[in-house]
Amino acid sequence: MIRTIREAFNELLADNDWMDDETRAVAKQKADAMNERIGYPELLTDEEELTKEYVMVSHDSSTLSGNLIQRLSEAISSFRCYEVLNGIWEWS
Repeated sequence: MIRTIREAFNELLADNDWMDDETRAVAKQKADAMNERIGYPELLTDEEELTKEYVMVSHDSSTLSGNLIQRLSEAISSFRCYEVLNGIWEWS
C-alpha cells in the first residue's frame, strides 16, 4: 500500500506544472527515500496484556485449526519486539 501511494505521488509530481524541475527532483528523492514501516498496537509488546486479551480463546491441538492456533501462539510468545533507533530496526 505504501509503495502504491509513493508511486501515485511520483506520478502527480511528474504531471504538475507549477513546480520547477529541480524542486520536483528533490521531492521525488524524498518520496523514494521514505521507509516502509508498519505500526502495531502496544498490546503486542506486553505478553501479560496479550494473554488477557485472548484468555477466552481455546483450541484443541489435535485438530488442524487448533494446531495452527497453537503454533501461532507459540510463535507470538517467542516473538520479542524491536526498537527503532536512528532509523535502524533492532531485533531482540
